[in-house]
Amino acid sequence: MKIIPVTEVDVINIIQSFKLKNSSGYDDISSSIIRYCAYDIGKPLSNLYNSSLQSDIYPEKFNYSEGRHIYKTGGKIKMEICRPV
Repeated sequence: MKIIPVTEVDVINIIQSFKLKNSSGYDDISSSIIRYCAYDIGKPLSNLYNSSLQSDIYPEKFNYSEGRHIYKTGGKIKMEICRPV
């Protein structure tokens, strides 16, 4: 499998495509803040992504996912944290 490097421009374009929301993920950083800093963090993020792809070493948080059950009847929301096996 050939690894295609991610460029700074790619990262900035992806960040600029984010919807402006004030909600945040586990890192407590909202998409509006990330969009505001896109040109400052584009190069470091592209270096991080490329290093991770080349070395096959990823941050531990990438191994976790958050699943939410949304019921049709409403009212019940169940959250699960999935850990790697």
